[in-house]
Amino acid sequence: MNSIYRFRSTALIIAMAMLAACGGSSQTVTPAPPAQSVFYTYPDADQTGVSTQIPMVVRFSGPVSITESDVTLANDGVAVAVSVETVGDGRSVVVRPETSLDFNTRYELSMPGLPDGRLDFTTGPATKGPRSQQITAEEFAVTRMVPDGDRLPIVDFSALRVQLSQPVDVDTVRYGDNVALRTDGGELVPATLLAKGHFLTIDPDDNLIPGVPHTLTINNSVRSVYGAPLAAVAWPFTPLDSGPNETLVLEAPASGEPSQLTGQTINLVPVIAALLGEETQSQQEGLVFSELAFVPNFPDVTPLRIAKGGMLTGDELVVNIGGAVDAGFNSGTVTVEFISDAVGFLLPNPYSNNPQAPRQLRVLMDIAIATGDAEANAAFNQDVLHLELVGQAVVEDGRLVADALTVVESEVLGVETAFGTLSFRMEGLFDQENAPGPLPDMRELALQSWMPGNDVPPFQNNVDKQRPGDPIVLNFTKALDRKTLELDGVDPRIVLRRAGMDVPYTAYFDGVSLVINAELEYGETYDVVLRDGITDISGAPLMPQTLTFTMEDYVREVPLASPLALNVYPGYPCALNTDERNLGAGITGRCDGAMTSDDLLPVPQMPANRSIEVRFSQVMNLDSITLTDGDNTGSVTVERLNEDGSVAGLVSGQLETRAREMVFTPDQPWEIGALYQYTLRSNGESRASTCVPEEMICSQDGLPLRTRLFAQTPGAAPTLDGGGPDLQIAFRGAPEVDW
Repeated sequence: MNSIYRFRSTALIIAMAMLAACGGSSQTVTPAPPAQSVFYTYPDADQTGVSTQIPMVVRFSGPVSITESDVTLANDGVAVAVSVETVGDGRSVVVRPETSLDFNTRYELSMPGLPDGRLDFTTGPATKGPRSQQITAEEFAVTRMVPDGDRLPIVDFSALRVQLSQPVDVDTVRYGDNVALRTDGGELVPATLLAKGHFLTIDPDDNLIPGVPHTLTINNSVRSVYGAPLAAVAWPFTPLDSGPNETLVLEAPASGEPSQLTGQTINLVPVIAALLGEETQSQQEGLVFSELAFVPNFPDVTPLRIAKGGMLTGDELVVNIGGAVDAGFNSGTVTVEFISDAVGFLLPNPYSNNPQAPRQLRVLMDIAIATGDAEANAAFNQDVLHLELVGQAVVEDGRLVADALTVVESEVLGVETAFGTLSFRMEGLFDQENAPGPLPDMRELALQSWMPGNDVPPFQNNVDKQRPGDPIVLNFTKALDRKTLELDGVDPRIVLRRAGMDVPYTAYFDGVSLVINAELEYGETYDVVLRDGITDISGAPLMPQTLTFTMEDYVREVPLASPLALNVYPGYPCALNTDERNLGAGITGRCDGAMTSDDLLPVPQMPANRSIEVRFSQVMNLDSITLTDGDNTGSVTVERLNEDGSVAGLVSGQLETRAREMVFTPDQPWEIGALYQYTLRSNGESRASTCVPEEMICSQDGLPLRTRLFAQTPGAAPTLDGGGPDLQIAFRGAPEVDW
């Protein structure tokens, strides 16, 4: 035992000495530094995938005097308005754009003292909205590997991260089939595969065998959400031996101190959103166990790992709508759990040879965010993949201290993307030899709530709200080990049954929620069977159980009723009489059959980044909801109009359908000020029940979309099973919104 402690002590001394030699020092007397230079930037030079909500930070070796007149942020020569402040003993200049940056756009920050006077970076793609904002290239391809095996070495403890040019269709991704990590003998490496948005993570269950060739293959059966096949890759590499390893125990403190990089409170995650206001925030804290590769073997670029299962805990989020109105619940304790091994690197300072310059720290991590309150957990929990920290690391008084920045973007209540800049600080414990080990996770793994059938407030009595097309959602108290679910296996541990027979379903896991989609039917009783063998990341088991619910009976009207467009966005849920239409004056007409004394309806405005959405009153025949394109005439047509109302051409985009809903997202943002229209085809007859799915929108019962809701002319009133004229809505493109 004493020899183990002596080895650990020696290894730590060697590691700290070598790290100190490349940034910072534990000595009390240091030579005078050379001329002032840049020590750190966020984002890093030529960094890609940067958040559009980013603050830019430049930290110098000494105090500077830089004002807004000295700083320019531009895209292709077009300046962006910014604010500038100096923090951190006058050494850090923080530049904040006054509006969100554009997606997929290269920017140039100019400032005195920067190498070549400028810092270039590229923003990442959107996670929703027009196709052009969600893709970085027309070809669906791999854009980045981390580690890359070149500048960033692959070692035995590395997890592999793959970034893509388009968001991936997660239903097409299967580890061991079209995504596989194998040794040169063809043996599949057991691993967990995470997939979401533009990201894949392959996290081996055990360390790779150093010195043995491996190959990561991804074939073209992996598809993007737009149906594009991935350009296949076969990536050979040989992992290096990282050992002997040493674990540094670092604390993420909740001290309330300001970050020297941003001036904001360290380890405080703000959640800025229109729904919540700008004051919602959670203070995080905890211990981080960072495993370093043997520094003498990796003196320049030192790999590190933060093992999955680690966790930071934080204060509850106060949920006030708009920052002012009490939502009736708060979040409870907020937890951030590492759901894969985080991969990081200590690198030489890219900007300065100053002996006092800190080393650069880069870390990519996959996290699950969850909350202690069941109602908040159902609304906030989610995965965030490839969260990239860019920081600086120095040795102060014999311990490693790291400050890093990233922007956390998370979904709020499923309708808005919130953001917040995390000023992350980790401080090595002074006594590493007697540092505590990872604390056991004392939280019970349990089903916290579920929809539709839950008898626990506030979710009780929800079965009567469940309709065909709605998902089954299971919310757990913490993240599960995805491999133990075996959703794509021959013997899945989660089974959906009706009358003793298995019901096919698709499912995905996000945060601590499992979302199951299946063709549920009215009046039927279903069992969700959670079998033995499901565990959390640490291996703690979930109690086997069966969840039962019965769908409401559907009371069919006699005669059957035609479906209605309950909600349309943008516009009005009725066919229009356009006799008095004047698009130039902003008038689109009035509902067909309405009184002439009724108000004329205005042409609605459509934000450039929004989708057309229609919700129906019944389950629809999805085969009848088809998009008109260059080759086919469908029941849904989206067109651009000339100012006189004539058709200028079709608008290309993606049509998504669900049981009671359709969503059309254009390939390009709606042009500001331009006229458009969308058409939902019906049968043109108010008193007939014919419906031809190849030509018009029909319900599952075979009745046409009812677009004429009333009529003043005797005998022209629509029947219950009638249709009506095509529902056609004109609108104008308007500036993007983020509310």
